Amino acid sequence: MDSNEIFVKCECGTEGMMVNHDPEYNQYYFSYWGYGTNPKNRGLWRRIKYAMRVIFHGKIWKDEIILGPREAKELVEFINKTQNASRG
Repeated sequence: MDSNEIFVKCECGTEGMMVNHDPEYNQYYFSYWGYGTNPKNRGLWRRIKYAMRVIFHGKIWKDEIILGPREAKELVEFINKTQNASRG
């Protein structure tokens, strides 16, 4: 992965979220992945099954949202606030 993206696994281990930053537009893309964990770390058979799913269903993620700088800042502030509150 390059420095403008991160993949975060769900604690359940079956889903995850890819976050990409587009420096040209200063936007953040959040893609929600299902049917396994990081798509770049799969065995051959799972990659083949996954490819077939893409061919027949047309997209490789469940959903995606795009955040601009203001929304990204709000998200960071919310996470920081809730993390600080949980530490007591």
